[in-house]
Amino acid sequence: MNFIKSINLSFKEYKNSFFQYKLTFFTSILLAVFCILDICWNESDFSHKLIKSAHCGLLISAVASYSEIFLTQRMSCILKKTIQLLCSFLIFLITFTSYYFSQKNYSTLYLWGIGLSIVCFTVFIFSQNSFHAIYANILKYFFFTELLCGIILLGLILLTGAFCTLLIKINNTSRIYEIIMTLCLEVFSVNIFSYFLFHKIRKNNSGNAMKIIFVYILLPVFTFLILLLYAYLIKSAFIRKMPKGQINYFVSFATAFYLLFYFVLKEHKKIKFIRLFYAYSHYFLIPLIIIQIFAFCIRLKAYGLTEFRYASFLYIIFSLITVCAAFIQNGKYIKYAPLVLAGFILYGTVSPWNIINSSWKNQYERLSKILTEYDLLEDDKIINTSDLKEKIKTDDAIILYDSWIYLEKKSHKQAPAYVDGKDFSETFNIEIPHKSEYSANYYSYYTTSIEYNVSGYKTMKQLNEYVEPHGTIVILSGKYDITSYLFHLTENPAKYAENPPPFIPDENTKILFQRIHFDFQKENQIFNYVSVDGYELIK
Repeated sequence: MNFIKSINLSFKEYKNSFFQYKLTFFTSILLAVFCILDICWNESDFSHKLIKSAHCGLLISAVASYSEIFLTQRMSCILKKTIQLLCSFLIFLITFTSYYFSQKNYSTLYLWGIGLSIVCFTVFIFSQNSFHAIYANILKYFFFTELLCGIILLGLILLTGAFCTLLIKINNTSRIYEIIMTLCLEVFSVNIFSYFLFHKIRKNNSGNAMKIIFVYILLPVFTFLILLLYAYLIKSAFIRKMPKGQINYFVSFATAFYLLFYFVLKEHKKIKFIRLFYAYSHYFLIPLIIIQIFAFCIRLKAYGLTEFRYASFLYIIFSLITVCAAFIQNGKYIKYAPLVLAGFILYGTVSPWNIINSSWKNQYERLSKILTEYDLLEDDKIINTSDLKEKIKTDDAIILYDSWIYLEKKSHKQAPAYVDGKDFSETFNIEIPHKSEYSANYYSYYTTSIEYNVSGYKTMKQLNEYVEPHGTIVILSGKYDITSYLFHLTENPAKYAENPPPFIPDENTKILFQRIHFDFQKENQIFNYVSVDGYELIK
């Protein structure tokens, strides 16, 4: 009986919350309508894009309604509702316009940029409460909301599957499942999270589960990650070798952990190790960020900007600013980190200097510099290529090829007319340059084929492996010695650059490589690292 009363009480609390915060509730109802229309509409591209844009605008408006309600909760009823409606409509209009009137790649970028910046702003607004556990509770109830919606989703899928299988036979249920999934993730979660956000979040503790996860699991992981990074730097200094680009990922993880812990662990400051974290951890991060910037600059000089690399650069600057703020008046200004992050997100997504435009501009300038230096461009046409093979420097050929391929195939923006749809080798009358020609240690191979003959083989497994043998023997998956195979590739890198042959260790196995990178010192026959992607076929 107590269990039934508890369920009734919880249901009443949820119901009262939904109707108390009408802006979020009715926005989610409209979101549900356009969600279903978005999934089911099969008419023209024009009308579907209109519905899709409205769906995206309502989703962002629903998320923004949290901060609108919080900021206006002490105002008079009429003024409160007026401001909330105006703000919601303005955010809907901005998102709708950005998504509808922009190209496909830009529309997705704008949607994520606006959405993530609003999330950061909302977190900052709610963090102005004087509760030590506010960040921990926001995180806790967000994950709890998603868990609850996931359980609801699984239950509805089970019931739908039983209904469509046992009572009314429906063969194609994928659209029904898609509607259920979207409603759970976008509609139910919006309202359930609003209940936690306004009724449950104002507590001075986040519970034992959060303490165990962050204090006893994640914080030791962070500590050992810092130690491993410093061990790697000592190793690099000992062998007199510059840190590789992979350090960027791990330092980024370290700074992300640091920022997360800085906000979440405030309620546990009585623990000595937590006090040490707040007092000294930023001192250990600054040298790592400096090394990260140095490694990033080396990579930038060699390859230029890409969308991912530019986003990584913005995050590095943000993390440097935030960690440096810890040195000023005991971290007084770190509380503004969510606002700063929102600004970086908006700059990198919706400004004219977004990640697509800036990366395209950088690669275009790299390409134009080489074309101008060798007098290869006139009236948007490539000229004077007959003797280019004899006069172009190897480093310049590499930059020419990398920038050309990026603009022609990888950029989300239209390539210049003299690049778009053109073949590099035919245009310049030169062979495709390879990293091995200007770096004695670096070899790179890609397959241009996307069709494989798998007849006669029963099993196909994806192969993705990074190995640091630091010796002459290279073993993949603990069972395939590909040392001789790699030696064979180094003998004629140009021949196999775009068509690496299969590796056949025995009569029952064949490995098809899509990508092979390795660092090989010919003078002493040592492989520093090998990175491969491909497929393992087994009879």
